[in-house]
Amino acid sequence: MNKSYDIFLSYRRSDGKLMARLLKESLEKRGYKVFLDMDELLDSVFDEHIIQAIQSAPIFLLLMTKQCFSRCHNPNDWVRMEIECAVRDGKNIVPINPDNLFIGFPKSTPPHLCEVLAMHQYSAIDTGQLYQVSIDKLINDRLHDTIRRERRKQILNSIVYSIFGNKFGSS
Repeated sequence: MNKSYDIFLSYRRSDGKLMARLLKESLEKRGYKVFLDMDELLDSVFDEHIIQAIQSAPIFLLLMTKQCFSRCHNPNDWVRMEIECAVRDGKNIVPINPDNLFIGFPKSTPPHLCEVLAMHQYSAIDTGQLYQVSIDKLINDRLHDTIRRERRKQILNSIVYSIFGNKFGSS
């Protein structure tokens, strides 16, 4: 798998899969390439694919549902590992709080996760009448500039490569 994405969408399946699907479809309708494991992972070697997808996407959306951090005390929990990978790789982390239902971290959540996520502003998504408006606000306020810069960088890199080949290496 060597695909690139604009957005990696992290969520807890137990209570976030429907909202994750809705977010993905809404963002794709607006022209963004979104990684959602349910759609992209077609074989059994999913761990490498997830890491590659996080690394390829400049935006890491974290869907913060009531159960999102319920198993993050386990070092092998996938939501935890995805967050840690995004932090390690310097991704633009955008926590999403659908309908403002996320009210706090469980006591068992590792302190380093709470600290890193507390540094980021949460984006509220209204799943009712203001859904489209809240998606547009998310894009305009939190996603658009980062993705535009990344796409511009990719275009410039491909132009340099087409002119000079591998002479200067790749970034």
